[in-house]
Amino acid sequence: MSWQHLAELAVREQRLVEAGDWAALLEVQAERERLIATLPSPPPLDAYGILVTARGQARATAAALERALAETGQQLETLRRGRSAVRAYGGGEYTGLDARA
Repeated sequence: MSWQHLAELAVREQRLVEAGDWAALLEVQAERERLIATLPSPPPLDAYGILVTARGQARATAAALERALAETGQQLETLRRGRSAVRAYGGGEYTGLDARA
């Protein structure tokens, strides 16, 4: 494993966020954590450029995650309001089919 692989994982993470592939994102994040645990500390000087690139990519991914979470929150709020409206219109809790018809 290498420092370059760390930068490649950062790119994969962003693509997965953009695609909304949350399960694969968790797998890549776990892979990144395993990789980080194997890399020497402090990093060598020749890894500086790679780390700067990976940090920038990680920040872009974090911003994309924030947007996705906000969008999901809006969708959940829309569903909550819709459910409340249906419940109010229906006059109460659902009790099953009316077999008298």
